[in-house]
Amino acid sequence: MRDPQARLFEEKMQSLTKNKRKTFVAATLVASIALFFAATSVPSARAWSTVANTNLVSNIHSSEVTNLHTHAVLHAHAAGAAQAATVLQSASVIQSWSGAALSAQSLTAIQTASMVASQSAVAIQSIQTATLASQQSISSLSMVNMQTGSFTAFQAASTLQSVTMFQSQAVWSLQTVQSLSTQTAVALQAVSSFPSATNLAIAAFYVSQLSTALETSASFFFQAATTLQTAETIQSTVIIDDFTATQISTSFSAAIIAQSQAATAVLLVVPVIVQAHAVVLADVITATQACWCAPFIATTVLAQTSAQASIAFQTAATFVSNAAVIMQSEAAITTSSTVATSLITAATFASQASLSFQSAAVLMSQSAVAFQSGAIVTGVGFASTAATNIFAGASLLASGCGALGTVVIL
Repeated sequence: MRDPQARLFEEKMQSLTKNKRKTFVAATLVASIALFFAATSVPSARAWSTVANTNLVSNIHSSEVTNLHTHAVLHAHAAGAAQAATVLQSASVIQSWSGAALSAQSLTAIQTASMVASQSAVAIQSIQTATLASQQSISSLSMVNMQTGSFTAFQAASTLQSVTMFQSQAVWSLQTVQSLSTQTAVALQAVSSFPSATNLAIAAFYVSQLSTALETSASFFFQAATTLQTAETIQSTVIIDDFTATQISTSFSAAIIAQSQAATAVLLVVPVIVQAHAVVLADVITATQACWCAPFIATTVLAQTSAQASIAFQTAATFVSNAAVIMQSEAAITTSSTVATSLITAATFASQASLSFQSAAVLMSQSAVAFQSGAIVTGVGFASTAATNIFAGASLLASGCGALGTVVIL
């Protein structure tokens, strides 16, 4: 017969084993339920984050396009300013030698150029403001990437910091452009009121300086655009929380649209300036042909200014052509057929504008050679045709920027 104490001990052990088994089953059930909810909820949360991050990457792409837009506009403006500086300098020299006065049509055209130069200064300031806002959004994204901790996020942050560096340089450069635009407007207004050789020379100086400053600013926007292209690729593999991504996207979008609109406002100035100085050029042609000093003026001032304008036109042609190539590349990789169509349209207009600028550069080079050889009528003819090409190029670029504006809004 079994010992009662031994039997009691055995019953307790059996009860303890059953309780452990129940506890294990319950724990397993709880873990299974937790895993089920984790498996069903994580994809949903990640999908939401992916949408927010996709929008953020799309904004980086739009910023890239907008910087290309801005860079092309500034180069077109630089080309138009170079042409204007050439005309004003020529008018100053011929007036100092012959005393021939500018016509009433030329004075009206110069006054118009002064007004649009003032408008350009305001639009340039708007580009500055928008670029600073864009820089703030990109800096915020860079900081968030640094906090994410992954190697890819760190790469994205580093690339975005490079973008902000180029943006800072662009903003500082635009400050110079804005100042020179204001000074140009004042100088042109002085010419329209008192068209002396001295005032014409001063206006030519400021317009020439403006052309150089515009080219410098344009180069920074181009560097920002190409760096953003790299940043877009890297950022597309980084996931940040949807709330932060949405916040950055909202402010980023507003800055991009503001920059695009301001750049378009600057571009509208270019054809007006080119057309105004084409009117002045007609006076210069008449006065030069009638002056005994024509050979001296042609081989010195006119030859030099034509050569300088040729370089500016060639620079504009090169950079606008580069922008067209990049837009074509972007059209090939975008997932949106609407965006692709707009980019291709913009690239086509940019390519055509580049050809117009290229033709103007060749014509101004031929003009310089003609002036140097003393063939004044031939040189003036080349310069006149070059002005027509610059006007055509600016108009084509304006059409292209209209298509780019669609991409930015999308």
